[in-house]
Amino acid sequence: MQIMEYKQLTKENTKQIAELQCLVFKGYFLPSLGKKLVYKYFEELFNQGAVAFGAFDGSVLSAFAIFCDKEKLSLAKKRFIKHNFVSFFFKYIGRLLIFDGKYWSRLFGVFKKKEKVIKRQGVHDFSISFLDMATSPDYRRKGLMNQIVKNATSFFSKTDSPYFGGWVLRENDGAMAFHFRQGAEIYGETKKYFIIYYDLNKIIQNSGNQ
Repeated sequence: MQIMEYKQLTKENTKQIAELQCLVFKGYFLPSLGKKLVYKYFEELFNQGAVAFGAFDGSVLSAFAIFCDKEKLSLAKKRFIKHNFVSFFFKYIGRLLIFDGKYWSRLFGVFKKKEKVIKRQGVHDFSISFLDMATSPDYRRKGLMNQIVKNATSFFSKTDSPYFGGWVLRENDGAMAFHFRQGAEIYGETKKYFIIYYDLNKIIQNSGNQ
C-alpha cells in the first residue's frame, strides 16, 4: 500500500512541478514550447508569491496544485514574457512556421474580443486563482487531488482570502464533477468556460455539520 506524503511546495520544487506539468499537459501551449520555459514560468509564479501543494510518493512528486493572487499572476506573466522573450518568441515562431494549428489559433485569439463573463447571483468575488492541477497518470483515481484541495482549503481559510476559483472548459465534465465533489460552486460562465469558485467558510461549515 502506497503511503503518500502531502506537503506545501516551495520554489525548490519548481523543477519537479515543471516536469510533471510537461508530462500531463504535453500537448498544451506552454509545455509544447519546452520544459525550460515551463520551469521559468513556475519560477516566476513563486517569485510573485504563488502557493502550491503536492503529493509525494517517496521523492517523486505525484500530483500538485498551484494558486496565485490574480493581480500577481498578471505581473508574473508580464515578467515571464519580458525575461524570456527571445526564447519564447523563436519557439513560438517555429511552431507557426510548421503550421501548427493551435498556435495560429492562439495568435488570432489575441485580436478577438474578450469573452463576456455572465456572473451568477449571490456569489463572492475571489482574488486567488488556481492555475494548474496535475496528477501523474500512474497515480490517478487514488484521491491525491482530493487531499491536496483539502490542504489548500485549510490554508486559505486562515488567510484574508476565503475564496479561490478558476476557469474550466465547459466540455471538461470530469473536472467539473471533481470540483463539485469538493464543494465548489459556479461563479459565472462564458461561451467556452465555466468559472468555478470555492467558498471556504461554507465548505468548512458544511464539513463540520456532517
